[in-house]
Amino acid sequence: MTLASGNTAFSVGLQRAVHHLFDPEPRILEDGAAWSLLNADERGLVERRPELFQTSPVRGFRRRLLARQRYAEDALRQTAPEVAWQDVAWQYVILGAGLDSFAWRQPDWARGLTIFEVDRPAEQAEKRERLAASGLEPPANLRFVEADFERDDPLDLLIAQGLSVSAPTFFSCLGVLVYLSREAIERLLGLPLRMRGPARIAFSTAGDASRGGEGALARLAAASQERWISPVGPEEMRAWLERIGYEDIAGTNTDRYLDQIMPPGHARAGSGAPSHLFLAVK
Repeated sequence: MTLASGNTAFSVGLQRAVHHLFDPEPRILEDGAAWSLLNADERGLVERRPELFQTSPVRGFRRRLLARQRYAEDALRQTAPEVAWQDVAWQYVILGAGLDSFAWRQPDWARGLTIFEVDRPAEQAEKRERLAASGLEPPANLRFVEADFERDDPLDLLIAQGLSVSAPTFFSCLGVLVYLSREAIERLLGLPLRMRGPARIAFSTAGDASRGGEGALARLAAASQERWISPVGPEEMRAWLERIGYEDIAGTNTDRYLDQIMPPGHARAGSGAPSHLFLAVK
């Protein structure tokens, strides 16, 4: 399959749009904004060749991508009743936001959040162009933060855009860590530990790039001229989190999470290895 965007994160946005258009209900994620964030080439591909997105391997791949998004947003929703922590609203930081659309489809329970989308300057510039072309306006509670995770300390840049280290903060980081050096990974995973207020991070990781579904993710990255740098399996990741100071760690994988949230008899993700999902609480 040829994807119009040369960036893996934007390819994930394309799959979210296809899920909303073609996949049967109940959907894993309701994302009516995803289509508006596609460019003309991507929309044209979907309209001309919808069959490319309906093969069994692609559908299974898409379900796993959506499962990790749903995992993070479900964890955020479970946090939302605490929006008034000592009368201070929660902050939601999306690390490696790409074409994330949460800010444009935020439910009522999220209106009190301040949302920070963090990504590389080039990705943020392209997203802004897409927003302008689609007519979508950034909501009042959204902040854009440019950061190179290999070079920058995201916390400094977030603070410069209004993040409060004393306010409760939920971080998410989906489909990002495997492309980073281990030094950069530890910097991102350690962000909640540097906050003075309550903080947690939901994130995904993947192990051996040669295995099944994880191999599909690696092939998508290669087609987008990106490569896996630091695959980390679940046991190693849990030990890593404990080493840097987390004690409250929950973990699952995309297939188990689909079994948990979808009705009995739902379509399976298919063969291959799922991605691993974690929620680490400070």
